[in-house]
Amino acid sequence: VGCLGVMDDLLARCTGGLRELNGCVASQDDRPEVFEPPWQLPEPRAGQQVDLPRVSSQLKRAVLEAGGSILSQSEDQRYLRAEFLVDVPLLGQDADDVEWYFTPDDLIVQFRAERRSGRADFGTNRQRLEEIRQSLGWELVPVVRNRQRALFFGESPFDNFGPALYDALRPGQDPTPGEAEGLMNLFARNDDLGSENAANGLDEATRKYLRAKCDKTSQICE
Repeated sequence: VGCLGVMDDLLARCTGGLRELNGCVASQDDRPEVFEPPWQLPEPRAGQQVDLPRVSSQLKRAVLEAGGSILSQSEDQRYLRAEFLVDVPLLGQDADDVEWYFTPDDLIVQFRAERRSGRADFGTNRQRLEEIRQSLGWELVPVVRNRQRALFFGESPFDNFGPALYDALRPGQDPTPGEAEGLMNLFARNDDLGSENAANGLDEATRKYLRAKCDKTSQICE
C-alpha cells in the first residue's frame, strides 16, 4: 500500500499502474479511474463552527457499523484511519486501508481507500464508502472537470469548464454514481439544456448523457 496520512492538507494519490488502480478510490486523485467526489458536512447553524469532535465521532461509529476497525486518529481529530478485513475467494484474507481528512476552514471531508495487497477490489471500496456516506446523511460536493483535468469545487459546469465526463479517457462509459449525482444536481439548476449549451460549453459525452437523462415533460432537451 502507498503512503498513508496527510501532507500539506492532501491525502496520497493512489499507487501503481492502471491494473493496481482497480483497488483504490480517492477524492484528491483526479484520475477518473479512481476519483470520487469528496463529502460535505451539514452546514452549521448561523454563527457556529463545525463541531469536529461530534462529526468525527459520527464517522467512527459509521465505520464500526460497516465492519471496520479504527487504527488511528490525529490529536486534532481531523484525520481518521481504519481498516476493513475482507475474505478474497481462493486468495484468503486481505484488508482495505481507508482514511478520511476533515479539511480546515470548510465543510469538506476528503477520503482515500486502497486494497492493501494492491489487488483489484471489484468496486468494494467505492460501494462501502458510499454506504457510509449515506448512513451519515452527508452530501457529495459538486465537482466538475475542465479540459486540463483539474478539479473545481462548487463551480457551475456550464460557465467556463463543462464536465468532460472523461470522454477521452473512458469512451462509451457511464459516469460513476458520484459523478452522475453531482452532474445531475448541477444541471437541475436550469431546465433548458439548449440555453445551457448555447456557447458549446459541453463536450459530446456530456450532451449525450444529459439528453439521455433529460425529462421531456419538464425540460427542454435539445
